[in-house]
Amino acid sequence: MISCVISDLDGTLLPHGKSALSTDVLDTISALQNKGIAFCVASGRSYVQLKSLFSSLKKPIYYICCDGALCVYKENTLFETPFSSFPDLKENQIAYGKYIVYATDKNEPFYRDTIKAYNGHVLPFSQAKNDKIYKLALYREGIKNIDGLYKILRTNDWQEYVNTGVSKGVAVNKLQKLLNITPEQTLILGDAKNDLPMTSFGTSVLIGNGFFGAKSHFKYQAKDFMSAIENYCK
Repeated sequence: MISCVISDLDGTLLPHGKSALSTDVLDTISALQNKGIAFCVASGRSYVQLKSLFSSLKKPIYYICCDGALCVYKENTLFETPFSSFPDLKENQIAYGKYIVYATDKNEPFYRDTIKAYNGHVLPFSQAKNDKIYKLALYREGIKNIDGLYKILRTNDWQEYVNTGVSKGVAVNKLQKLLNITPEQTLILGDAKNDLPMTSFGTSVLIGNGFFGAKSHFKYQAKDFMSAIENYCK
């Protein structure tokens, strides 16, 4: 019997191009909680972004943020893997703290765009040294490998880095131990490559079609979040 649902956000709960969760998704999460099933969102996004998206829920959920580098519940940090140090590279970079995102203000348009994207929870990158930093993102900086850091994502525009050894899968396993639940009691939902480490720790369901070849990595497939919950959380 499923006692915990752990879901990716973008492309899984939140369709690409959308900025707010649908009423159907939020109602489905609330229904799970009312049945005594814990819910956790596992995302590459910062905690402050995730908290805003789920703020209308009456009951607290678990947040695995920054691709597994931080886990929060009721404002309490359950576990974390912040950087011991990080480079100040170029003009177009973002550093993720728990409540604040830090962006380079050397490039004013980039800084203004970051403020808009993160609802004003942004400070200049120079102030990041005073906070715990969990993830770095570089924008249009060319391909870079940074010593001691793991490149979690690379697209045409973005490269994102966490500490070596950090992943959504490692975070899921840590949360399972804290909650004393097994993979057999865990439903894993995702659609992207950074979700693959989670699939070893529960019944995995691919939402939509995912990336090319995604079906071979997930045990099941569902049209959307609501249908997955209906099929596997009876």
